Amino acid sequence: MLAVARRLKSYALALAWLAASLAASLALMVRPAGAEAVGRSYPITETADVATATPTPACGMAWRQVPSPMIRWSYLAGVSALAWDDAWAVGVTRSPTGTLTMHWDGTQWSVMSSPAVSQDVSIGGVTAISHNDVWAVGYYDNDNQLLTMHWDGTQWSVVPNPSPDGALYDVDASASNNVWAAGYARGNPNQSLVMRWEGSQWAVVPVPFEAERTTLVGVDVVAPDDVWAVGYTMETNSYRAFAMHWGGSGWTVLPPPSPGQYSVLDAVVALAPDDVWAGGYAMDSGAPWTLFEHWDGSAWSVVPAPANTFGVSAMDAATPDDIWAVGGTELLHWDGTSWSLVSTPSISPVLNDIDVRAGDDVWSVGEYGPSYGPKYNQTWRYNDPCAPIPTSTPTYTPAPSTVTATPTSTACVTLQGSITSNDPVQIGMVARSGTPSSCPGRGCSSVGDSLPRHYKIYEFYFPYGSFSTGCFTVTLEATGCPGNLYSAAYTTFDPNNVCQNVEGDTGDFVSGSVSYSFELYRGTTYRVVVHEAVPDSGCSSYTLKVSTPLGCYYIVTATPTPGPTFTPTRTPTPTRTAISPSATRTQTATATLSAGVICTPTYAATSTSTPFPTSTPCVIAFSDVPADSAFYSFVRCLACREIISGYSDGTFRPGNDITRGQIAKMVSNAAGFSEDPGPQIYEDVPPASPFYAWINRLSMRGHMTGYLCGLVPEEPCEPPANRPYFRPNASATRGQLAKIVSNAAGFGSDPIGLFYTDVPQGHIFYLWIMRLTQFGVMRGYPCGGEGEPCDDANRPYFRPFANVTRGQASKIVANTFSPGCLTPTRR
Repeated sequence: MLAVARRLKSYALALAWLAASLAASLALMVRPAGAEAVGRSYPITETADVATATPTPACGMAWRQVPSPMIRWSYLAGVSALAWDDAWAVGVTRSPTGTLTMHWDGTQWSVMSSPAVSQDVSIGGVTAISHNDVWAVGYYDNDNQLLTMHWDGTQWSVVPNPSPDGALYDVDASASNNVWAAGYARGNPNQSLVMRWEGSQWAVVPVPFEAERTTLVGVDVVAPDDVWAVGYTMETNSYRAFAMHWGGSGWTVLPPPSPGQYSVLDAVVALAPDDVWAGGYAMDSGAPWTLFEHWDGSAWSVVPAPANTFGVSAMDAATPDDIWAVGGTELLHWDGTSWSLVSTPSISPVLNDIDVRAGDDVWSVGEYGPSYGPKYNQTWRYNDPCAPIPTSTPTYTPAPSTVTATPTSTACVTLQGSITSNDPVQIGMVARSGTPSSCPGRGCSSVGDSLPRHYKIYEFYFPYGSFSTGCFTVTLEATGCPGNLYSAAYTTFDPNNVCQNVEGDTGDFVSGSVSYSFELYRGTTYRVVVHEAVPDSGCSSYTLKVSTPLGCYYIVTATPTPGPTFTPTRTPTPTRTAISPSATRTQTATATLSAGVICTPTYAATSTSTPFPTSTPCVIAFSDVPADSAFYSFVRCLACREIISGYSDGTFRPGNDITRGQIAKMVSNAAGFSEDPGPQIYEDVPPASPFYAWINRLSMRGHMTGYLCGLVPEEPCEPPANRPYFRPNASATRGQLAKIVSNAAGFGSDPIGLFYTDVPQGHIFYLWIMRLTQFGVMRGYPCGGEGEPCDDANRPYFRPFANVTRGQASKIVANTFSPGCLTPTRR
């Protein structure tokens, strides 16, 4: 079973080490745009062999979207299924940025509490061995430290590993004591990294010398003596596909064909010693094409792929003539004779992984959303929902105290409840603002204390439809305990982190009846939490009402949804004989390489529908932003989406102060603003100005403003318009950027309290700085430096009037509009 897809694409890492001689050829792929340059784009081509989308019938085998807790700014990178009612999906979410783990119980997806991580993370994938043995891998974005997580049937936890600098992109297992993870270890040069869990600890497995300058992206585990790994190896001005096999005592390198200047294998699935498939992409200087290769027991051969497809990221198989592969918006199938492109209904999601539990039960996960703006996790399933439920699979015991209610049209439900000492406990309380939230709601500014309080949680599902929103209103009546109740709503609720994912709250303790509201997208599962104000005091009775003009479905849960209480076992993998093929070893040539990157921008296909990420590449190289730069991932993230660009001399100049005009371009592009800029607004920004469109788009929304004419001699009033001045070449401060970004992103929380010593409440930029801080977008500087003494709480300093550099602005904008900076986005 191939368990996962790689969210970060192999070729993004590969070209980070391209030779300096490649820079000249890359220069041919950019066009000037004023003082900067933008990467070439390639058209999206509709293919004739894709079936026209038709309504999906209620019954019969087909791909259908399965509703999942649609959390804003999230994606799913991996999926692994044990049974028809037991599957896991993992990914990343923001608020704050961290891991996202979800479990399928046969009826719905539920978000499970994930380990708290102190840094931004990227997830490679997941493999499920049994109901109490699930592994997920990835790495910490900030310092490239490896991340290994384990589910033991009760909770997820971070498991120590050898922790070389690098990344893990895939994980797979054949048993609890035979778990393998693959990626790369950072060095000079980088080399492939393989780790193995044998039941007690992770250990690095030595790799052959051919694996220097090699990154492994896919791994498939058949048995302790039968493991396949694929990826790519760097060479001067190119890279080639790479594959190797573990026979029990060592690796055998089996070089596959490498068509094109660049060839990468992203996924592998082994069905027999003479039947192994690998998938990825190949390219020269234009758009990539899908690369399928097959091992017949003695050699690899290239198998034709459908025309006008751009590569695959994950593969899995039921039988030799029933194999699935995904990549970006593309879904491909092998029927034993040829590969074909399969259409998905309704929309074109970005598919990151696929898992085949059986020929009639296939899962795929990924994301959906506009090109610039919030992304939402999505799950898809290929099955017949009307087919009889398998009788061989145990029926699982539902969570305690669960009641299913009937949906209504407007007022979803009126519930009577109480809180006792038998209810679960949460830690802390959302800091009170004094007023109930109103649509669109508000996030959490801080946690008021760390006291334990009993609570009840109520889950509601807003049915999936188009991407419209609904304003939900929660009314809490404290009939049996005046002044001793508090309520907040969440997309996901972690009792140990009550500030995470807050959508709205009562604003204060409830004495009589208090209503608060918040806005959610269709397809979202949300939780309303009611808890006692005074620890261990309880509440004999209260009334909870939830209403929306759009209707809802709901499950009322008196306790947090715990881990499933079941004992299924994984379907045994058929025994496959390990192979020991012979191969000629040739040492990889050593070359002096320079920084560079190849990745994928987000393009809008020609359509009347919302644009989605596509499979077109970009080639970007900034000589002054090497791979070890603190801003590398953020600059790469935005450049690959054509949100920012560099200068004609091949530099990005991350240390230069960013100008107001450049900020307008960066933020406007990241937010996806693309309407007609309208007539001239500012005297110093005529239509011929290189930043005219972006400045006008932000100004029309009120996100940026100018200066009255006549304030300085250099800016005289010009009758009859007497237009203001924008000063597009002036530098911007951290406070100004916080305001612009926060407003453009639509952050609407009402923070309170003092967080930064130099940004008290009432500060001109307080509101916007705090909004970005609570979402983890911006941070301050530790106190104690020159001119920044520590106060009684050792609060940090924000330096709101310090100028912002191009590198810092890239990080702030990327964290806001492309959280996690997961690049490139080919799939």
